[in-house]
Amino acid sequence: MYTRHSIQYQKTLNGISALLNSANLTLSGKIHAGLSLKSFNSSVETNVFKPGNSKKTDTFGLMTVSGQCGPSEFLDYVGLSHGDVIKKVYEMYGEPDEIDTTPHASNRARYLKNADNIVGLDFNFSKLDGRIKVITIGSPLAIDHIEKKLSDEKLHLYGVHRDVLIEKLGKPDRIGHGRYEYYYRKENARGMLSFVCYPHNDHICSYLSNFWFGT
Repeated sequence: MYTRHSIQYQKTLNGISALLNSANLTLSGKIHAGLSLKSFNSSVETNVFKPGNSKKTDTFGLMTVSGQCGPSEFLDYVGLSHGDVIKKVYEMYGEPDEIDTTPHASNRARYLKNADNIVGLDFNFSKLDGRIKVITIGSPLAIDHIEKKLSDEKLHLYGVHRDVLIEKLGKPDRIGHGRYEYYYRKENARGMLSFVCYPHNDHICSYLSNFWFGT
């Protein structure tokens, strides 16, 4: 027998699934986020954390993530806050390289798209009111681009080893197919973090999406 709680939970999962598809997070074998880090790593010496290493840094030599942080801290991210609209993205980052219109209830503003069709920075936003639904980082170049605008230590959870991620954010709420998910809420604001850390990419988190619900 379904309870009201279980029905609501299923609706939430269905909504997340639709957003994942809209954000292209299914990541088929033909195109996957690991490509961006592999191409970047070919020209930059890295220091990847693995169990047993004493020094824990992100994969491309940037600032070490210090201390633990809670997933709910991601209600403020890349200079934006839960409930902000796409207009604020344009004010901060300029016009996108392209706007991808979809048959779903949201569009996507894409920045730093390269020749391999990998998008460095992606904002999924509502067609109805422009509110931001998903912020996705898919390339180390996005970190450099954002840090020219602002400083946010949470950015450095992109590109870390899976073990560092768990050390900083705690045990994920859901793990599956190389994806580590954290659900969070603060008062009426809810969200989810999705880190893609594939085994074939040495468990490096090469794709990060921050979902904002209730907007």
